[in-house]
Amino acid sequence: SPAVLYVPTGTKAKYESYKGRNLFADIVEDELKEAFVDGLLYSYLTTNKTAIVSGKSGSQRKITIPTTVSIDGVSYSVQSIGNSAFRESDIDTLIISPGIVAIDNYAFNQCWNLKKIDFPSTLKTIGKNAFEYCEALQIITLPLLTSIGEYAFYRCSNLFADVSKIQSPFEINKNVFAPDWPSYEDGTANYPKPSAKLYVPKDLKDEYQAIEGWNVFEEYDALF
Repeated sequence: SPAVLYVPTGTKAKYESYKGRNLFADIVEDELKEAFVDGLLYSYLTTNKTAIVSGKSGSQRKITIPTTVSIDGVSYSVQSIGNSAFRESDIDTLIISPGIVAIDNYAFNQCWNLKKIDFPSTLKTIGKNAFEYCEALQIITLPLLTSIGEYAFYRCSNLFADVSKIQSPFEINKNVFAPDWPSYEDGTANYPKPSAKLYVPKDLKDEYQAIEGWNVFEEYDALF
């Protein structure tokens, strides 16, 4: 269904006149605001009471992304983790509460110490380069995602187990789980195969092995 477009205060009439207005269900004026709560930086909209996590303050190494956040006595639904929100931070544990649907591009890029991630069942998308260079990661469990961006887990060279709960596997870029730099032959990038073992739902092993991006693994097993 068409999305709602949020625009700066005083600009709705101008946006209404633009070609492509019919692509949106509505155009709403709202100012994107920011606030720190419990060491996390939130960007939020007051009209629809939604927020995204866009950064942190302080030196906390364990991060829990909540389902809701209270700002000035108003409850906001936390829906996503924004672009580059924790890029190059020193976090080592990440717990994402149910309700979060998206992790945006570069959100945890180069978090070298990140060892543990708990993804919620509500998560649907992981953006490009989101966990690139998270070299301390060893195990990840992917929920029922609908998209994974290129380089999402690139250079996570210590992964030894990737668990996918995706029931309808879709094509992904062959670089998503590549553990190292590619070699080039005739201008084509040839990425090394992941050393991790891929665990997939029962009876879907053949389907995963036939789909671009998932077929790069050398070891597969049915886990559940």
